[in-house]
Amino acid sequence: MIIKKLVVSSVMAVALVAMIACQGSPTAVSPIGTPVPTVQATQAVPGAAPSPQVGAGNDDAQAKPVIVQDTSGGISIVLNGDSIATQGPGVTVEGSTATITEGGAYALSGTLADGQIVVDAGEDAVVTLVLDGVNIRNSTNAPLYLVNAAQVVITLADGSTNSIADAASYVYADAETDEPDAAVFANVDVVFAGNGSLSVEGNYKDGISSKKGLAINSGTYAIDAAGDGINADGDILINDGVIVMAVGDDGIHTEANMTINGGDIRINRSVEGLEAMVMTLNGGEIRIVSSDDGVNIAGDVEEGTGRPGRVVTEYNGVYWLYINDVYLVVDSSGDGIDSNGAIVMSGGTVIVNGPTVNREGAIDYDGTFNISGGLIVAAGSAGMPMTASPTTTQNAILINFDALQQAGTRVHISDSKGNAVLTFDPTKDYQSLAFSSPELLTGETYTIYLGGEATGTVNDGLWQDETYTPGTEYASFTISGPVTTIGMGRTWR
Repeated sequence: MIIKKLVVSSVMAVALVAMIACQGSPTAVSPIGTPVPTVQATQAVPGAAPSPQVGAGNDDAQAKPVIVQDTSGGISIVLNGDSIATQGPGVTVEGSTATITEGGAYALSGTLADGQIVVDAGEDAVVTLVLDGVNIRNSTNAPLYLVNAAQVVITLADGSTNSIADAASYVYADAETDEPDAAVFANVDVVFAGNGSLSVEGNYKDGISSKKGLAINSGTYAIDAAGDGINADGDILINDGVIVMAVGDDGIHTEANMTINGGDIRINRSVEGLEAMVMTLNGGEIRIVSSDDGVNIAGDVEEGTGRPGRVVTEYNGVYWLYINDVYLVVDSSGDGIDSNGAIVMSGGTVIVNGPTVNREGAIDYDGTFNISGGLIVAAGSAGMPMTASPTTTQNAILINFDALQQAGTRVHISDSKGNAVLTFDPTKDYQSLAFSSPELLTGETYTIYLGGEATGTVNDGLWQDETYTPGTEYASFTISGPVTTIGMGRTWR
């Protein structure tokens, strides 16, 4: 018997956010990696290279179809502190461990003080676990261990409150064994649905982890983890739901595809917020606080496309970030948005309060950054500022200020008629600001102000429908091409 303990910094408890109404459990068949029919699918961006297929040759990591089952009349599994009661086929009980060995629906309720629910039903079985007021703890291993099935659907019963927590130390059979290593651990494709809530404490390492694909269709989740909040080897798909987490490593991580179609995601503490090889942000509201990169597009493939001073006009590699229609707010100590390949933005709103150290940038990419719609404003340090590529079809600017601006110093940009184009209050010290909006027009002259007074509506430092009283005029510029740089900062592109 081997006891393993990860040495990590302590992770504070996460308060479950106020419940936000989510859509009910889906009634359609939908594969992980594509949305249910009522949610916008990933769109190809005109003029952009298509997303490469990820994971070719690794079939085990690829997602399989989601089969949504009728959970009425499911087999009851009642947790009674240190024992488990059940009737019907498909479940074996040994002490405080219940093992599900057949496909079908199983309704779980009650408290398990120190035990485990195991799914080991065969590679063709589809298992639905309905959590209806469960509280499962385990002092030596994963409380919920999904060993074998074609797919497991975890449904949070409407209005239910559920919690799962492991311990800081795991006991394994031998020194070579290092899994499971998460409070909810799956060797199978796993889908989360329903309109209840689930609190997950990953005290050993990750909160929720799948060796294959993972999808969240609905529900409310509070995740507190020493490692990653959500981790999968295969694709990650988030269609809806409320997800709040504070973690010791990455918030949501995969080295395959990540697609977010909707939901309210708040990563209140992380090393890196979101990480994937190909990431598509189609909708939802995402807020990230990170000690390193807020959004990181990375993986195991070495490309070597980017270096200081190189202008890349075409990118055909494997790393892609697609920003189609999302509200994204990043507060990062490292790069705000970092792509080891390309960024393609066609819509949405992106707000970055980036690093204050010069070795990091509010925006960083090795390939290209093409914008055809949406608004992005990114404030950061002066060391390696970047904005969109010269190949962008929506105009972009980069302001290199001649002195450090203190946190809260308002930046205002107006056109020649005095119409506001941008009023923004960065939350951290900054010396560069990247900005792109459909309101930046070729041939128009704009004026930059610092300070001043504003009244109107402000969200995350970004003002809307504001009335602005000018502060100090900083500079004027005229847009004559796709990218305009103001100031003589240390600019890589």
